[in-house]
Amino acid sequence: MSIRFGLVFLSIALAVLLAGLLTFALPERTYACSCRTIGTPSEELENSAAVFRGTVTAASVSEDKQEVTYEFEVTTVWKGPLTGKTIITSPRWSAACGREYGTGEYIVYSWNGSRDGLCSRTRLISDASEDLAELGEGQVPSSWVDFSMVGLLVGVVGLIAGIVWLFLARRRSRSSYGQDRTK
Repeated sequence: MSIRFGLVFLSIALAVLLAGLLTFALPERTYACSCRTIGTPSEELENSAAVFRGTVTAASVSEDKQEVTYEFEVTTVWKGPLTGKTIITSPRWSAACGREYGTGEYIVYSWNGSRDGLCSRTRLISDASEDLAELGEGQVPSSWVDFSMVGLLVGVVGLIAGIVWLFLARRRSRSSYGQDRTK
């Protein structure tokens, strides 16, 4: 009886030891997509940074393979300063709430201006009759140009011009100093 008891005890001890080792060997946290309840089109319009109708024209996976960037041709805008083309980024995996866009036209509800995922009201236009009725006509995308790059370019050109002017001014001042000395 004592040998049998010893074997049972040893088996239990090994099982507990193995469970403990697995606890440390496996990841500490796991994540899965968990969304809040998606609201009506009007509620989601209010909660979104941008809402538009568009078609995917290009897609690319990030270097770290964690996100996908989609380029859209935008035809209608309900919210957000969108031009005729815009970029939307989504996690690559559905477990991280990533949305995979296929072919077709979508109504996109993005947050943070350029992000989307499974937890938004985004859907194919063929499934968006309620959205289209509630949101109304929308607007044609603007031809607005992002002037931040123009400002950067003007700043760099101005900086270079200032450096050249200082260099030439200093050179003139040295050459005139040298001429005064030789007289």
